[in-house]
Amino acid sequence: IIDNEAIDQVKEAERQVQNLKSLLEQTKEGKIIDGQLVAREISTARNSISQMSTAIREAKNEGSLLGKVFGDMKSYLVGGGVTFFAINSLKNGLDTVKEVDSAMRDLKRVTDDVSENTLNGFSSKANEMAKALGSTTEEAITATTVWKQMGYSFNEASQFLAKQSMILGNVGDMSSSDATNALVSTLKAFKIEAKDTESVVDSLNEAGNKFAITTGDLAEGLRVGASSLALANNDLYQSESLIVAGTEILRDSNSVANGLKTISMRLNQVKTEEGDTFYKLKQDLGGVGVDLTDTNNNLRSTYDVCLLYTSDAADDLT
Repeated sequence: IIDNEAIDQVKEAERQVQNLKSLLEQTKEGKIIDGQLVAREISTARNSISQMSTAIREAKNEGSLLGKVFGDMKSYLVGGGVTFFAINSLKNGLDTVKEVDSAMRDLKRVTDDVSENTLNGFSSKANEMAKALGSTTEEAITATTVWKQMGYSFNEASQFLAKQSMILGNVGDMSSSDATNALVSTLKAFKIEAKDTESVVDSLNEAGNKFAITTGDLAEGLRVGASSLALANNDLYQSESLIVAGTEILRDSNSVANGLKTISMRLNQVKTEEGDTFYKLKQDLGGVGVDLTDTNNNLRSTYDVCLLYTSDAADDLT
């Protein structure tokens, strides 16, 4: 037998759960919710459910079967488990709230030039962008923060740079954070404008589709070697070609990128010093058809040295 007090306790538990569901929906929509508020609501709901459970146990001890109890309560608990499932979902929702709040705090630290209203509105936009790209709001906000930290404007970071990070993360099977770091290194090294980021992502994806290298591995290779390859007069596409060619043979893009980095740095070093080592190296390679410098005595790109001229040298050696 279930008395009115037990029914009232079930109703109260249901009310608390519905309240928490509402907060969770606001979180999913990207609205900023106070994490402490959600924690308090969860605690209140737990207390209500605990009181409900006590009433059920007392009803059972008085001779009512537990199945009958839940049957009588079906207008409040469909199948008897919705309340408990909702609490578990809302616990996950609280974690999401904390992650989003933490990400927004980090973003606010680097956006002194952006108004509070703009930042509050951005959380909703970040949520929409994340849902469209199969990512999370926290990742969208974090990517925006990293781009802003690297000196890009908030509009650039929030409107398309963060989006390209998440796209690269998807096609490259890598985290949004790793994708952002790879793109930052690539854009900075080759002095590529923010508006051209999409073309960089497209070239990485195209190479991953056409050759025996994943988009993520190529992006990581550029993160490692882009700076040194750029200093050695290689452009983006030449650098991608070198990493792709090496990885197809060695099957390790990180090792290939580090090797190219070392070669480029040493060539650039001996050219800068222009001592006996450079002239001897230039003379030795010139003997097999490889000229390290162009007509203006500028160091040729690693791409030219490794691919174009070495092919001529191989013909001479055979």
